[in-house]
Amino acid sequence: MTNQATWSSTIVRRWSEITAATKDARPEEQERLLREGLGSLRTCYEAFIIFNVLNEVVLRWGERISFGRLKGIVWDQALVIDIIDSCERLSRYIEGHLHSDAFAGQRPTLQLLIHEIEHFDGLRKHHSKLRKQPKT
Repeated sequence: MTNQATWSSTIVRRWSEITAATKDARPEEQERLLREGLGSLRTCYEAFIIFNVLNEVVLRWGERISFGRLKGIVWDQALVIDIIDSCERLSRYIEGHLHSDAFAGQRPTLQLLIHEIEHFDGLRKHHSKLRKQPKT
């Protein structure tokens, strides 16, 4: 199993723990767990961009560029825009970001977290299909 696959299964397991724990948690604890889940999901997007979308051409904290990996990049503008929109949407709910007044009062919900996880999974599957298509 690759490091990416191990990491991915660990994240999925953590999401399951968070969604289960939020159901019985007090409101303050529930909100903290949901924000943690959404923050973890944003981290998944970062890894998805590095490892899948950009095919490890440039690694985080790396000093070199893998030029040969450029030929493995599959660029889909609609997918990229969806990734950007999703990361911006998630940033509304996680700590460490200055929020505008319009979004300051929004609280995360379990339904939101589940929806965002499913949306991310759909993007990953779509990108995987694109990578398997024959190159023209």
